[in-house]
Amino acid sequence: MDRKEFLTSIGFGAAAVLVSSCIGGCKKTSITPAPSGVNLTIKLSDYPDLANVGGMGTLPNGILVALAVSGSYIAVWPHCTHENGIVAYHKIPEGFTCPLHGARFSDTGANVSGPAGSPLTQYTVTPNTAAGTLTITSI
Repeated sequence: MDRKEFLTSIGFGAAAVLVSSCIGGCKKTSITPAPSGVNLTIKLSDYPDLANVGGMGTLPNGILVALAVSGSYIAVWPHCTHENGIVAYHKIPEGFTCPLHGARFSDTGANVSGPAGSPLTQYTVTPNTAAGTLTITSI
């Protein structure tokens, strides 16, 4: 094998490695499924950040609860429907934002902008102020 043939074979080998890595990197990220059949009650005292507007708390099952600007509690499955990034609640602009690609969701979990094509899974939150609890259930 002469030098030209050697360099050509190395070039094709390197191209094959690069193409296979690109194809492997382009696979779709699977989205972590939201829990269903949820029916749980939490003590607000266990989540002190929920005492402030914009405060968030992550439940043991992974559901994110936030105190919205409106004063109501909201709960969503925080896995972005684009590439599974974990969203956070923001007061301005009000709603959830994914740090990976900037997908934005309303406080109801509806897709507002960005690459996500589906809404976040939302849960019903029923406060019991006398008991200092929140009950989170599947919609």
